[in-house]
Amino acid sequence: MEGQIEASPAHPVADLVTPWFTIWFSPRATIRKIVEADPRRFAVGIAWIAGALAALDLEMQFNSGQASPNMPDFVINWLGSIGSLGLAGLAFSLGVMGVIMLYLLGFLYRWSGGVLGGTAKAVEVRAALAWTQAPAIYVTILGVAIAILIPEAAARQPGAPPTIPWWSLVRIPLGFWVFAISLKTLGEVHRFSAWRALTAMMLGNFALGVALLLGIAAVMVGRDLV
Repeated sequence: MEGQIEASPAHPVADLVTPWFTIWFSPRATIRKIVEADPRRFAVGIAWIAGALAALDLEMQFNSGQASPNMPDFVINWLGSIGSLGLAGLAFSLGVMGVIMLYLLGFLYRWSGGVLGGTAKAVEVRAALAWTQAPAIYVTILGVAIAILIPEAAARQPGAPPTIPWWSLVRIPLGFWVFAISLKTLGEVHRFSAWRALTAMMLGNFALGVALLLGIAAVMVGRDLV
């Protein structure tokens, strides 16, 4: 059972810094304190940083030979010639996309959570989703640092048998941990269990998929009618 995180009215700086660490091991108590204080605080900034860092992570995976073999050739060629300016543009664009997805998923998971009996407002769901990305930001930064300082830990060695770099193996349980945090934070703001939060995510994602399919179908039908 998670311990309570006491408020520190006399130490406002500590209150701003503490959630970045307690979200790892006490996500429910942390997100409850955040939404009761100011659910909008840092939410957009975290979403933008997480999206921007995804570009750096993608570039690192490409340079270390970890890019997906199913990645289209034009994407691989583009990543190989993107340059510093192109990488900065990609980072900015993915950051903006991260903010857009924060609002979109915040709307969907507020709706799906409400269907399952949740009580969270959209702004609270956005806070839960955004702060879940704080641990993911740490993992990405750590991965980039390892790729720079210990290249062999994150790269496949030329001429060696196919293997998975040890850092890739470490990222797998960390990824599950971050996902578990997301279930707990979403469950907390909706005031239900992590398992019900998982169902809310699945329902919201299903609704998004149906909307996308209907949109594609509408475009195809409209094209045929022209």
